[in-house]
Amino acid sequence: LENGAHSTPFTHSKQRGARKEIQRAKQELEEKVRQSRGYNREVYQKQLHEIGNRLIDEILSIKVLDPAMGSGHFLVEATDFLARELIRALGESPDEVEEDESRWARREVVERCIFGVDLNPLAVELAKLSLWLYTVAKDRPLFFLNHHLRTGNSLIGAWMKDLGALPVLKKRKKVETSGQISFFESELKKKLPVVIGQVVKLLRTPSDKVEQIREKERIYDKIREVLRPFKEVANVWVSVYFGNEVNPGDYEQKLLMKLSDSPAVWENEVRSQPWFAKAQEIASDKHFFHWELEFPEIFYRETGQRKENPGFDAVIGNPPYDVISEKEQQRAVVEEKSFFVSSDVLAPALGGKLNLYQLFVALAIELLRSRGWHGFIVPMTLLGSNQARLLRASILENTALKFVEVFPQKDNPNERVFFDAKLSTCIYILTKSLTNDIVVRIHPGRSILSSSPKITLTVSDIEVFNPESLTIPCYPSMTAKDFRLAVKLARRCGSARLGYFAPSQQGEVNLTAHAGFLSDEPVGPIVLRRAHIDRYAFNEEPRQGTPKYLKVEEFLASCGTDTKRFHHHYRRLGYQRGAAIDNWRRIIACVVEEGYFCSDTINYIVNPCGLDLFTVLALLNSSLWEWRFKLTSTTNHVNSYEIDLMPLRRIAYTTPKEERARLVEEGKRLYSEALERLGLKDENDG
Repeated sequence: LENGAHSTPFTHSKQRGARKEIQRAKQELEEKVRQSRGYNREVYQKQLHEIGNRLIDEILSIKVLDPAMGSGHFLVEATDFLARELIRALGESPDEVEEDESRWARREVVERCIFGVDLNPLAVELAKLSLWLYTVAKDRPLFFLNHHLRTGNSLIGAWMKDLGALPVLKKRKKVETSGQISFFESELKKKLPVVIGQVVKLLRTPSDKVEQIREKERIYDKIREVLRPFKEVANVWVSVYFGNEVNPGDYEQKLLMKLSDSPAVWENEVRSQPWFAKAQEIASDKHFFHWELEFPEIFYRETGQRKENPGFDAVIGNPPYDVISEKEQQRAVVEEKSFFVSSDVLAPALGGKLNLYQLFVALAIELLRSRGWHGFIVPMTLLGSNQARLLRASILENTALKFVEVFPQKDNPNERVFFDAKLSTCIYILTKSLTNDIVVRIHPGRSILSSSPKITLTVSDIEVFNPESLTIPCYPSMTAKDFRLAVKLARRCGSARLGYFAPSQQGEVNLTAHAGFLSDEPVGPIVLRRAHIDRYAFNEEPRQGTPKYLKVEEFLASCGTDTKRFHHHYRRLGYQRGAAIDNWRRIIACVVEEGYFCSDTINYIVNPCGLDLFTVLALLNSSLWEWRFKLTSTTNHVNSYEIDLMPLRRIAYTTPKEERARLVEEGKRLYSEALERLGLKDENDG
């Protein structure tokens, strides 16, 4: 990827509007300085100096977060970008100043602007090291970073508005609040002026000497001590999702109400409670992270009041992509999943399999201030997968998606974004403001190229293009002309989709779940695999794969009579459930005669309503649907829901039935005559 390809929109958002205003005022004052003399000139020069300071303050007030920072690569790049802008604001060229001045600017940016969180304590230390090495200056100590680079699970924590009462355990739902401030929030509000005051003091303390670094450590310890009881309450609240049994009465009377008591009462009467101690153990093990308490200056004013526009100016990074399941994680995840599905903040990421990257996207948008900017690099499935449908809908409805850079290439290690990961990816950039045009570019390799096809579209276009899935176009070499033609096709077809008349189903024999009914010996009929399916042709003896045979009686006895396992009694259409994105064709379908059983490597259509089976077959194998399918497919799977969404033009016949039959026969005759003239034989004859 090109370095800094999108650093201006999402790292420099807050400064852009301010800079225009300041530059305009600066130009006016410079003109006044040139035209004035004496006292007036001195006044204008002073104002000009103050204008420059305003721009510097604007830059240093930007707050940039990476919520899954790893070793800090993205934060180092953000530091470099803002440091260069700071040098420009000082009237210098970042490419011409001395290295010491560059390092000073980087130190200022890191201490004021950079925030990061990671679950791995070692990664946090590596991120600190990366920033130290990038900003180290001669005769200066390693500066203090503990207040901004933190160890924690970004996804698991409490929000202050919820802490007035425990979650309802049985339903794993939070208690609905009246909208009034809770006792917890009122007590926190009393302490926040002290906390924010100490944060300001910490930031104003220089980092030039070892003694000053130690003073910052003392200030930070004081901040943590003031906030500790509130974090402990938040830990108790979250711990109920992780097996800690807490009585609601105890939570209110023995915990919340004690927040106003002395530290000695808290130590003797609260910390001695068994459920309290267990909550802190769980929190330490799971690394609970309560955003508003960890970075209070981001969410609260010095008075203790919540900011009118809380949050970070920019949220950037490359979150983890793991599916949250016992199989994928190789550990128990039931409790974590119960927390995730109960969270209002993470709700847009739910639906289907839980994936960490989707949860981080939802969190990032929540942590973003209004008019702030956000950009991640994530799997391309964000743009089209059914699992990410709710998240796409939330992004399109609640933010202004600006840019999408798509990298479908995954087979060539030297051309895909991540050399060691066979994965198609994308970079998206959005701002928390009103909707606008979206620019999508689809690149052939790992580089962002200005020559790559560019598509400009709107949310309305996407809603017409694929109203059910809200897929964002991402197919290699797709052009704006392709997209406009697909939108036109969707409008012509209206709401009609194949799934309304001929829904797809996955093969009835699951090769894993039904392994007990399968044999390598020919004890029954062969179970069809995708290698049996070709375009318009059925392969009796495919060359790929080991044949599996079905113990039919045992298999059918294990299920009811009204299930799809009895669809073998009907003629069906089968199509391959998997075909690589760069395969010669994605949709490969043929007729499957009655008597055959399909494995789960095949999807099929049976008994279409109001459509002839061979009409559907012709559509599946058509160049039109092949083209349309490729526009939105983001994986190697040919999913049933994707085929169900294929646009279908409903034809209302006005020609009488008898005349239509005559025309069909006439067409057959003309077809046969054409074959005879070419010296060919119709395979359907005799």
